[in-house]
Amino acid sequence: MSQTSKRRESILNRLNLNGSVSVNELSELHDVSLVTIRNDLDYLDEKGLLIRSHGGAIRNQSSLAESSNKIKLTHHTPEKLAIAKEAVKHIQPKDAIILGAGTTTEYIAKLIADKSDLVVMTNGLNIVSTLSNSSGLDVMITGGTLRCDSQSFYGPQAESSLKDYHFDKIFMGVDGIHLDYGITTHSEHEARLYRVMCESIKKTVVVTDSSKFGKVSVYKVIPCSTVDVLITDSGISEEHKQALIEQNIKVIIV
Repeated sequence: MSQTSKRRESILNRLNLNGSVSVNELSELHDVSLVTIRNDLDYLDEKGLLIRSHGGAIRNQSSLAESSNKIKLTHHTPEKLAIAKEAVKHIQPKDAIILGAGTTTEYIAKLIADKSDLVVMTNGLNIVSTLSNSSGLDVMITGGTLRCDSQSFYGPQAESSLKDYHFDKIFMGVDGIHLDYGITTHSEHEARLYRVMCESIKKTVVVTDSSKFGKVSVYKVIPCSTVDVLITDSGISEEHKQALIEQNIKVIIV
């Protein structure tokens, strides 16, 4: 992800948290010029992700639930689509699967929308929206508390909803994957929910573009050794690939 994309995503997250931002505060926070921030805000305004105001911007309530994911969907799009196409090959008729919230898993949802005889559980509002007209699928949602920036549900209700089920596979994206620190995320609630998810499945499939390798977020989800299949793009280094294979992970490169 480019510095510009990271900065714009950070601006949206701050805006969604506070309701408004100023050009001056963002310039100081990101150590860039006022002109750069104005350009960022103008770009995000054109995309409908915020509303420009005098000296800054305010939150666009209608886009709050999808703003961060809109930005993420534009990152590494060819890689994510190729990864999703490979992931679908691992879904068999009558499978009961979990699709974690995220952009790569949203592509998976788009590709299975016309299939039938599948059970799909998700904590992703974007996944449910994608599959809302899929009459051939049994789609379930965890419920819980909604995180608007990521369109994902979390919390005790989401966790308890999984305890009476057994699933064949989980397909999950990551914020970071590190050989020593494992699969990590920036959200404590998300980490806890995904750990509960992984306790109820037979096979863990991680779907991630190669930009996530070597990155470490604050909260650990699971160690790499518990992953069964990892699907990624050709940007993965040989070092990471071999180290994962040594941990008995099936690495598929698209």
